[in-house]
Amino acid sequence: MTVLTEQRESIVVGLGEMQVLKGSMSVLSCIGLGSCIALCIYDPVSRIGAMAHMVMPEGNSKSSDGLPAKYVNSGVPLLIQKAIEQGALRSRLKVKIAGGARMLSIPGNNRLDIGERNIVATKEALVRERVSLSGAETGGTSGRSVQMLLDSGDVFVKVAGGQPIKI
Repeated sequence: MTVLTEQRESIVVGLGEMQVLKGSMSVLSCIGLGSCIALCIYDPVSRIGAMAHMVMPEGNSKSSDGLPAKYVNSGVPLLIQKAIEQGALRSRLKVKIAGGARMLSIPGNNRLDIGERNIVATKEALVRERVSLSGAETGGTSGRSVQMLLDSGDVFVKVAGGQPIKI
């Protein structure tokens, strides 16, 4: 995805990982999202940016294998908490999500549509956390890559085979 200038450091957020940075010129990236969700949070005043790469809708911390954002039900509140601890204010958060593609299709078995379950779980968790979703590029059957520019909070999503779009 060619959205960025070469002067920016790119930090890849891997499966189940999260990053929170303040006042950085870096770029947070999730590469090759399928059914996973990239949760992007930005406070434009404090310039705190955060990203989580969430894999499954629910689970418990004992089964997370040391990956704090593996599960949506624990990853969403934890990422918000970490951003607030760095100085972000809940009322200023700009929240965007991408991913949640349907990677497996078995007729009559919606339980295996992890992508849709991840989308629903993320939106429900954001409501519980009292933050509004300001942009999304979710669903479908194609993978995506996501980049978040930490100096502006801009989020770009490139669906496989397509051009990057700003959400």
